[in-house]
Amino acid sequence: MKWRNLIACAMVFGGQIFSLGMLRANENSNPILKIESISFGGTGCPGGTVPWSYSAEDGLIELELNYMAQTSEANLVDRKACALAAPVTVASGYQAGFRMKKMVYQAMIPVGGEGNIRTEIFFAGSRGPVYERTLGVGSYEGDLGSSEVIWGACGQQFNLRANTSVMVKSSEHHESAWAKLGPEVNFEIVFRRCGGGR
Repeated sequence: MKWRNLIACAMVFGGQIFSLGMLRANENSNPILKIESISFGGTGCPGGTVPWSYSAEDGLIELELNYMAQTSEANLVDRKACALAAPVTVASGYQAGFRMKKMVYQAMIPVGGEGNIRTEIFFAGSRGPVYERTLGVGSYEGDLGSSEVIWGACGQQFNLRANTSVMVKSSEHHESAWAKLGPEVNFEIVFRRCGGGR
């Protein structure tokens, strides 16, 4: 996988998605969507610690998030969080849509404990869908994902944001609880002409 600062994409016409392949930023091309950087912050991902990439074949933003919340005898509640922000530029005449395709998690919640995994994706200045999973007693290995697409404004610059968090609690007389997010986190990008491709 090649690491770059542009995103490969797909386009939506009449309900179908077509691959556009790799988009390159040079004087002979005009990429429909451009992401120059993604910034990260929070107790789960100090700035500069999260590699990210794109896949030209399937139009994914791929993040290598990898953080965990874990209780101890001295700390019966633990929460870790990671927020990301990506300035996005979309070419005139197009809308970009994003969805959370896959967010892998693992957890171990002992008797007397509980946990929670939560993610929200949105554009700055607006609200977006929240994906949440409550964890009861047991061992977990799974992922969160959705087919819901959020659409940005037509042909504008905007900030794509995502807030992720994991929280665990344990009781005083039982073993520690933990929950881990990552390492595989994927957001899919699709496109359509302004007005839904009509």
